[in-house]
Amino acid sequence: MHSGAPLAEQIAEMSEVARELEEAGDEENLARALVTRGWCTYWLGDMQSGLADARRAIDLATATHSPGLEAEAAGLLASLMRWGPTSWAELARFVDDRLASGGLVSGGRLGSSLLDHRALADAAVGDFDEARAQFATHQHSLEERGMQFFVHTLAFSTAEVELLAQDFDEAERILRSAWSWLGTAGESGYRSSIGVMLAEALLGQGRLDEASGILDECEAMAAPDDASAASGIATVRGLVASRRGLHDEAVALTQAGAETIIATDYVEFGIKAQIALATTLIAAARPEEARPVLRAAIALAERKGSLVLRDAAAQLLLCCGSGAPRPRRRCEGGRARARRGARRTRRIASASGPRGSSGPDAGPARGSSPVPCGADLGLFAGWRSRARSIREHVAGRSRRADDARRPDG
Repeated sequence: MHSGAPLAEQIAEMSEVARELEEAGDEENLARALVTRGWCTYWLGDMQSGLADARRAIDLATATHSPGLEAEAAGLLASLMRWGPTSWAELARFVDDRLASGGLVSGGRLGSSLLDHRALADAAVGDFDEARAQFATHQHSLEERGMQFFVHTLAFSTAEVELLAQDFDEAERILRSAWSWLGTAGESGYRSSIGVMLAEALLGQGRLDEASGILDECEAMAAPDDASAASGIATVRGLVASRRGLHDEAVALTQAGAETIIATDYVEFGIKAQIALATTLIAAARPEEARPVLRAAIALAERKGSLVLRDAAAQLLLCCGSGAPRPRRRCEGGRARARRGARRTRRIASASGPRGSSGPDAGPARGSSPVPCGADLGLFAGWRSRARSIREHVAGRSRRADDARRPDG
């Protein structure tokens, strides 16, 4: 899910830069270095290291009165919470607190990216309509500001709702649009992971040949150190093989997918990979091997608060004849859910800004030209550019210090 830049090298370089900035007492640029390093560890699947960097960056940005930088760090923190072991309830509290404090207004796109994640906390417990309503508001805001790249990368979230709801036709519609647009734009980092989700949607419709073709394209473009894409490709290939009756191949592929992702902090991917592995084991008439895999998936899902995935794993466990308890779903009354949804929708709409608003987060006004494609696709290039800027800042300060120590004449 990244551009293919050597992330381990970038992390090492940013660690050295952060040390120099710490020694110099340059808190604002230290926060920038920590955000950059945090995104690199995020793409490698090391959420725990990234969480520490994001939280400290927020504190430093607050102390230096840099609201835009603070919002960027908050966007990073929300991403790490979403994909890592942080519970959905904690993510929801964090985003809701920032929404209530108005922390999105001055944060640019990376500040408003908090809204890419909040609704998934509702989808994770089965409240799909609430999640869809929130994402519709957020997507409309992005479209109004001409942020087409982010409209299509939002498919990670909007399509995930439909995959969890098993509405594979709608998931395909969302993902097909993103897959096509990103391909035309020449993007490959996000597109490889979007393609894995598209293959999953096609698999759900029984279109095995099409799913395999998409996976071939994903494999060709995925970065070598992109664990989430590598795991997803192997996992969906394994499920396709299982549908074709190639059970040994299916188990080998889903086993590889599960092992790859469980070595990272991508918790939701890990749960889904374990469910896929158990599915292929059951299809191969090996239920005794599926049981411990499913119990591990259920435990992970309980800790994360992913009740839809927990219930799916529990249903499979019942198929294994384990005597597992019947899956349960936490529900709330329709009136309470409607009141909560109305309040949250108003809050999100307010945080996204009114139509035609101005300011750092407003983007192009309605009717103006959208962000040029090259600039709109600058997310990864932007982080590399930031790293260069920080390095140049450190080098410039060192030169100035040397000049100050050099005797005149």
